[in-house]
Amino acid sequence: MTDRVQNKFIINKLTKTQFDSAEVLSADELYLQDPEFTGNKILVTDSNGEIVESGSSISDIPVVVNNVTSTSTTSALSANMGKELQDEIDNLEARGRFLALWNCATGLPATNPQTSPYQYKSGDYYIVGTVASGSATNYKPDGSSYTTGTASTVAETAEVAVDDVYYYDGTNWKLQANTQKTVTFASIAGQPTDNTNLATALNAKVDDVTVDGTSVVSNGVAVIPLAESNGGYGLVKLAGGYGLVKQGTQGFLYISKATDSEVAAKSNNYKPIVPSNLDLAVQAAIGDRDLTISGNTMTDAQKDNAAEWLGTQTVMRVWTE
Repeated sequence: MTDRVQNKFIINKLTKTQFDSAEVLSADELYLQDPEFTGNKILVTDSNGEIVESGSSISDIPVVVNNVTSTSTTSALSANMGKELQDEIDNLEARGRFLALWNCATGLPATNPQTSPYQYKSGDYYIVGTVASGSATNYKPDGSSYTTGTASTVAETAEVAVDDVYYYDGTNWKLQANTQKTVTFASIAGQPTDNTNLATALNAKVDDVTVDGTSVVSNGVAVIPLAESNGGYGLVKLAGGYGLVKQGTQGFLYISKATDSEVAAKSNNYKPIVPSNLDLAVQAAIGDRDLTISGNTMTDAQKDNAAEWLGTQTVMRVWTE
């Protein structure tokens, strides 16, 4: 690098080819020729105005980077990048904030933003505070900015309810329905602790659900298994014709007895014999070798056959004329 001063060239780099009568050394080069300087040090001015070497090497000067992708822990960020980051911060201010309750009946927010016109940012949202009554038209937010007192005239075509949310995605306003519904509980006099059973239920904490000592909770949900045929514990299901039935709407279980025809024909392997059909069952069992019963009263022949079959007595038939 050369500078022209008073018709002479000041040389700021020492090379033999640069010396001639029309050129002089710059102040920097003169100092670098001073034997007191060791080289590769940062030069500073002392309290006497003299240029001296500092304790820092030129290599200690951090590299300036003009990006935000570097992972260096020793480099310096450029002023330009600092300004760009500050601009981003300013642009992010109030992004995604709750603006106000939205009145769908009027197409206006319940309160105005702090600045008007307010430029909507991605993530800004209104919570629906009022909807139109009956069949009146509801209006949703519209546009990229809001000016105080300017109502939206864009009709909402979807079903909207109080506590739903309108949010701005950077281009359009979208409706997000609130799926959490209000649950109404019956009024209970006094404090919960006044009712022992209620207090116990409220204070109870279930950490796990087990069946036969084995946890059946998966991802926070208890999954009750079906009972196994080999004796495993679990849920059971009633099937018709197997001796158990559910009566009414209370879920009570009842025994389903064998019918007379099933007892006579021995056509069911699951339904039980009960006191009311015990006699018929006895008749079916011992009253006839073929076990075919046509009525509830045993004949003499049936009785003889039964006794002979059981071997409890010798059957004597007395014929009289």
